[in-house]
Parts: sequence; structure tokens; C-alpha cells
Amino acid sequence: MFGTEQQLKKRVKKSKNFFVIAFSDSEKAPRASSKNNSHLAPFCSLCTSQCSYHFVHVKLLKAKIYWLLAVLSIVFTELTNFMDEKEDSVQYRYAYNSRGNLTHVNDAKRLERYSCPGCEGDLIPILGQIKAKHFRHHYDSCSYETYIHKCAKNAFLNTYRRALTENEPITLELNRLVVCDGHKAKLLDDFGFKCEKVTLARYDLVRIFDKAELEKFDNVTGFTPDVLLQDSKSERRCFIEICVTHPCSQEKIASGIPIIEFKIESERDIQMLLDGVYRRIDERISLYNFSPKIQTRDKCSGTCIADNTEISCWTLSESGRLYEKRVALGNIEVDDFSSVNMWLKKLPSDALEANLQLFLQHADPERRYPMCLLCKHGKNWIDGYMECQKRAKKVAYTEARRCADYELI
Repeated sequence: MFGTEQQLKKRVKKSKNFFVIAFSDSEKAPRASSKNNSHLAPFCSLCTSQCSYHFVHVKLLKAKIYWLLAVLSIVFTELTNFMDEKEDSVQYRYAYNSRGNLTHVNDAKRLERYSCPGCEGDLIPILGQIKAKHFRHHYDSCSYETYIHKCAKNAFLNTYRRALTENEPITLELNRLVVCDGHKAKLLDDFGFKCEKVTLARYDLVRIFDKAELEKFDNVTGFTPDVLLQDSKSERRCFIEICVTHPCSQEKIASGIPIIEFKIESERDIQMLLDGVYRRIDERISLYNFSPKIQTRDKCSGTCIADNTEISCWTLSESGRLYEKRVALGNIEVDDFSSVNMWLKKLPSDALEANLQLFLQHADPERRYPMCLLCKHGKNWIDGYMECQKRAKKVAYTEARRCADYELI
């Protein structure tokens, strides 16, 4: 379209509104007009001679730029995955420094001495730029299971003791049942309605347990947890268990002592212990024998779930007919609510029949209106109809007005 490859020379120029490509071509080529490019000189700096300028929008150039960015994004993602895999292939990222503190390899120093948490042998920090940073045993490597188990225990212990010293929280999140005993819930209590929900409860462990000891024998239960948390002023205690391959035994769970078990599969899971915030929703955490006290409130926080409960309001007309009106509980004033003629819409047939009988005794104490609901032969109220056992057929509840077999209960 624009001549041979040698004839075609292009230069990217930036105009006021968009990028353009300048083509040098002896043949006539379509010229893309632009009012903002009129200031460009007819001298081509690419071929250093007079030539025809043909300007086109660089949609193609932009497409190439987007394509290049996409390629770079893919390369970056693959490089990141490669580095993650390379880090995962390195087993030893933690070691004890000369002061006995658990140290991550990123915080290691070349001239400091380090030892292995698993075998207590010497470790050498490898802090190069090509390979992922790691600790290497001076001699043979030890058991990875032992190494990761001891790392996790000390990670929790160091974090907890530092929190005690610096007065920082160690947070445990549990689910707490909150029960509302407000006026709406009390109105519906007779019908088996429970206004309750589960909320998040946060406990600061350092405020409950002021001592943390590694593999301390518990004289009361006879168990030795990985870490024993105790309250020096009472007998309260908590077991911390690290599960690498063996979960907590049923005997420990049956002891009734609160137990927090951490599932540790790799060094990456140790960061969870260092964070100091342990959530029940974390699949790596198992909680045993924790039972937060049920909290009672006199009113709901936010929207009350009882407001949308559908209530049947029953009335008796002057002609002796029953009428039902369905209203949401939130639209009924507290002073207007009466269990005599108001109850949950969804009630079993026998319960609804019993409620209607009590209502009629209250609304029509003189029994002016004969109804099958009050007849000893009427059974099973269903949408205004009763089963007459005397006649062995289904009849309307007002059939008693012209029935010779009508007998009050």
C-alpha cells in the first residue's frame, strides 16, 4: 500500500491530539488529514530529503503497545510464580540467632552465628541474589518435620512472650450466640420464636493467661502440651498444639481444657503464628472446648429479624364471622399486640384451632354465634372448613348455625 520496504520509512511524531506515523514514499499514498498536523515541515528527517508526508492515526501502534504490555504482564506473572516455586523449594528459612531468638532468613546477617531449631546444628545464611535466601546446614540436614514443628512452637512462644512484655494483644476470634429478649421477642416467645444470631467475639489471650511455657507438664491433667498458657491467679489454662503430621489426641480433647491447634504444613504457615491474630474461620486453626457465654440484649442491633415476621390478626364481625388480617410484626404497636387474637401465621393446624377456640371464648362469651369450631363434632380447621365427625364430611365453620347436631364443647 505504501511501496516497498526500502521506500517505506516511518517516524513516530507526537501531535497535539494523537500519535502519528510519518511515511516517506515516492508514490502517492492515502493521506490522513488532521488539523493539528499542519505545522509539520515537508522535510523528512529520516530520508533527509523532500518527500510526501502521509499521516495516519497510530491505532496499530497502540495495539502493539498494548500487546507488549500484555506480554510483559505475562512474563512478570511467570517470573513471580517461578520465584515463589524457588522459595518453596528452599526448606530452611528460620534459625536461632546467637541470642536464641527465632530469626527469618530475610533478617539474617552474614557474620552472625545461627543454629537449627530442629537439630541445634550450625546453619549458614545464604544471602546471595541469584538463589533464594535460605539457611544451609553445615553438615547433613535434619528431619524437616522436627524442624518445622519446633519452629512453629517457638514462633508462637516468642510472639506470646513479646506481647506480654510489650503489653500487646494476642487476639482469638470466636463465634458468640447473641439472644434478644426485647419486647418483640417476648411477644413471640409463646409461639416458639427465637430472636438470635451469631456474632464475632474477640478475646485478648494475654489478658486471660499471663504465663506461657514451652512443653510444660500439666499436673492437673497429666498432659504436656506444646505450649501451656496459664493464669497465675487462677487455675485457668489453655493448651497450644502444633499439628504437623499428628493431630491433637482425643484424650486431650476429652479433658475439657481449651485447646488451640495450629495445622502447620510449611514454613509459610509460621507467619500465621507470628501475626498474633487467630481466627476461627481460618482452616488451619482448630478450636476445642471453647464455649463463649451467650450474650443477652434487650434490643436488636440494626434491623430486627422479628420485624418481618408475619402475624395473623383475627377479628369477629357483628354478623358472627371470623376475619383474618396478616400484618408484619414491625407494623404493630407494642401496646396493640394481644396474644388473644394475634399469633404467628405459620402455626400447625391443631395449634391454630386451639387459638381460635380461645379467641371465640373471649370475643363471644355468651355464645351468640354457633360455630363448628365450638362443636364437639368439629375437627381439623383448614382455611375456614372443618371435618364434621357426626356427618362424616367437610363443612364450613358456620354450618353449625343450621345444624341439628350442634353441641358445644
